[in-house]
Amino acid sequence: MVPGWSVEAMAELGRRHAELEAKGDLEPLLETLAPNPLYLFQPLGRCMRGDEMARRFYVQFIEEFLPLRSRVEMLGEWVNETSVVQEYVLDFDIDGTKEQHHVLGILYVDPESAAQGKLRGERVYAGEAFIRRMTGDLFDELEELG
Repeated sequence: MVPGWSVEAMAELGRRHAELEAKGDLEPLLETLAPNPLYLFQPLGRCMRGDEMARRFYVQFIEEFLPLRSRVEMLGEWVNETSVVQEYVLDFDIDGTKEQHHVLGILYVDPESAAQGKLRGERVYAGEAFIRRMTGDLFDELEELG
């Protein structure tokens, strides 16, 4: 992979990113991403890419999405040299209506991003309702995977 890159380095980067995301700490969170990050949303077959889109996503994520959570539980985490897989169940209370979503996120690196100590992006496996809730107004801007 990359000299000096290890399972331990990947685990630390993945956990730091997840912690900053949960706290809504925007600038340090964006610093965990390599230039031109790529987020893939499956099984929808959509994606978002680029620095501007990542910033816009995380601003709305922090301002609109995080306040909706009533419970977040990590069900498991698995790590290798190129990725951290995190499985969550999230509960929301929206206008008195309860929602529950199961999500699998795969934070990953490629050789270039690992050399920088940063993530290339994330693969998110969740239902469309969750992806719409998480991406907010940006949902209609997500690109279709070809």
